[in-house]
Amino acid sequence: MKFYKNWARFVWAVIRICPGTAVVTALVTLVVGLLPVAEFRALQGLIDYVAGNAGPTFDWGTAGLWLAAASGIALAGALARRSQPYLHERLRQDAEVVLEGRLLERAGRAPLLDMESSKFFDRFTRARDGLRRNIFDFIELTQRVLTSSLVVASVLGVIATTHWGAMLLLLVVSVPVWLMRQKVADWIVALYRERLDEYRQAEYLGKLVTERAPAHEVRLFGLSGEILGRWRRNIHTIRDERLRVMDKSTRLDAAAAVMGMLSYAGAIVILALTAVTGGMTVGAFAAAVKVTEDMQGALGELGWLLGNLRRSGNFATDYWEFVDEAIPTTTALPAPDPATAAGVPAVDASFRDVSFTYPGATKPALTGVSFDVRPGELIALVGENGAGKSTLVKLLMGLYPPTGGSVAVGGASPYGDEGAATRTRIAPVFQDFVRYSISAGQNIGIGDTSAVGDRPRIEAAAAGSGIAPVLANLPHGYDTTLGKEWEGGEELSGGQWQKLAIARGYMREAALLVLDEPTAALDPMAELEVFRRFQELVQGRTGFLISHRLGAARLADRIFVLKGSHLLEAGTHEELMALGGEYAALFKAQADWYQ
Repeated sequence: MKFYKNWARFVWAVIRICPGTAVVTALVTLVVGLLPVAEFRALQGLIDYVAGNAGPTFDWGTAGLWLAAASGIALAGALARRSQPYLHERLRQDAEVVLEGRLLERAGRAPLLDMESSKFFDRFTRARDGLRRNIFDFIELTQRVLTSSLVVASVLGVIATTHWGAMLLLLVVSVPVWLMRQKVADWIVALYRERLDEYRQAEYLGKLVTERAPAHEVRLFGLSGEILGRWRRNIHTIRDERLRVMDKSTRLDAAAAVMGMLSYAGAIVILALTAVTGGMTVGAFAAAVKVTEDMQGALGELGWLLGNLRRSGNFATDYWEFVDEAIPTTTALPAPDPATAAGVPAVDASFRDVSFTYPGATKPALTGVSFDVRPGELIALVGENGAGKSTLVKLLMGLYPPTGGSVAVGGASPYGDEGAATRTRIAPVFQDFVRYSISAGQNIGIGDTSAVGDRPRIEAAAAGSGIAPVLANLPHGYDTTLGKEWEGGEELSGGQWQKLAIARGYMREAALLVLDEPTAALDPMAELEVFRRFQELVQGRTGFLISHRLGAARLADRIFVLKGSHLLEAGTHEELMALGGEYAALFKAQADWYQ
């Protein structure tokens, strides 16, 4: 029943998206479906008149009217059929904009944690591929199913008036043929779902040898052969399974063809016997043979169409289930009580016994982390790789909900819909920032979409990150497209891209600034410049700075040291050095390296 529900839902969605075209398509479908009855009557009338009025009394005018009627009906049918592909494409194009937009909107609103799950990408891939490769076949398939069904129904009615046995024979034999087609459709869908990982892996491997980003490493290490070998193994696995399904499908098709031909021959024999015994006129017999042939073709096409419709219907299920899936939101977490000690203001950011574990992970990324940060305070997060620094700031920014405990920024939760206003007060610069292939000015401006065209603010942000001189020397300045993928595009160095990403973060007039390892691609002098500028920019705001270079941590008001998912130490540089713990050991190790 799910298939029929999703079929009906898709048809109704298309009707609502483009009602005018849908009505015209329905009328044309009705005309094409009922034409066989008119063709039968006109052909029967012409043959019977010619056969019964041969001789000197033959009236060419009457014969001409019958011929004109038959020809006009045939012409109307031809014109109607030729309009159907255009109508189908019109429906497809209009519906695609809306339905694919819904899919992308749903994917774009998915929580960041979904991006940590392969199951999410499996579901998205099935929904996307189903939409692009199969669901839009629904439009044409539905149109053709309705046309073929009307043809079959009208022709069966015609044949029934000549001999009900011929009609029954054609109809009964077609049922197992249709069931065979349904079985093949189920096999195809099952194959796709079972081999989805191989499909995705083959697509990924193909990108490794064709896209720009991995090209230098692939060539330097001579990886093309290895990658293509893995690609071929995946493709061969998929190919073998496809051929297995096609072999079974071909066998069923052959059986269906034999059954169809036998039923057609049997129906012609029944009609011939009826004509010989005087049960119908010559014109009726000739017309019945013609429509029976049409009927045979319509039954075969209807079986094929129903099979494909079932296949598309299964993919439609993937689409609707993905689009309809509720976006998980986090209930607002209780804000911590404000500090009540004399002279201590309410905290601007706080963690209360926060723990977090990534989906599918066996070890937590954070365990029992608690701290308070005062407004205007600059915090440096340090620790070894995997200690939980980036995870902490993502929880702080509302990108991940904690597994346990509570997080507050300015006394409010940053999660879910209720935390949207809080998140707008946070400006991040991520370690894994995105290099957008758009203009340099737009790359910065999208840091605050409300001011994406505000050139003075964009230039101020560029000056703040130190990228302004580079952009001024581009061929078209801030209007230069970045990325060699486009005609006339310019490429930046890794460090220049990083400064551009920092400028993007500066665009947002935020109360909380976060720099997550922002200077990895910069030389020491450029790094020092960025940190100095950040220290100036963060004045009057709260800031979090992640860096593996502990010299930068000395610029912070306090330093938080993470190790093994725990907040191990907190204090100023001088306090932590005097403590002689983890931070002191890390700082001494780096200092020794530079001596």
